[in-house]
Amino acid sequence: MRELKYEQKEGNSELRSPLNTCGEKGYYVLFLKCTRDVNVKIKDRGEFYFKRGYYAYIGSSFIRGGIQARLRHHLKKKKKKFWHIDFLTSNESFTIAGYICLSSQRRGLEAELAEAAEEYCEPYIKGFGATDTKDAGHLFFIGEDVFEFLYHFMKGLFA
Repeated sequence: MRELKYEQKEGNSELRSPLNTCGEKGYYVLFLKCTRDVNVKIKDRGEFYFKRGYYAYIGSSFIRGGIQARLRHHLKKKKKKFWHIDFLTSNESFTIAGYICLSSQRRGLEAELAEAAEEYCEPYIKGFGATDTKDAGHLFFIGEDVFEFLYHFMKGLFA
């Protein structure tokens, strides 16, 4: 999977990628690469073990700036940590490997996206990224085969 390329300029991430096409509100799937086995403390939830490989995180953004603003936040290594995913994206063992933007004004689709991801794999940590929903979780370990995950994810979405 191609790595995203970006530059840090005065604390802001300036991207050289199609991210500027994701300015609308909606949903995204963020692909993270964990470069080594690592334990990460996540907020008040405790410490969790993450094995080397790829992860998919399902998120949404209905703020001004839409998905682009949220992804810019995720790209920063040094940031205020608001969400569970911030503890991974700010960790040196994790890099953002790619993303998919899904533009939509309709709220509440995260559950459907999570269900589509669950067709291929189970949520990695119960409730991760899903504290405001009844979903099992929004972080999925997908190992080394990102394309296999994408195949099953898209198949689940359009079944």
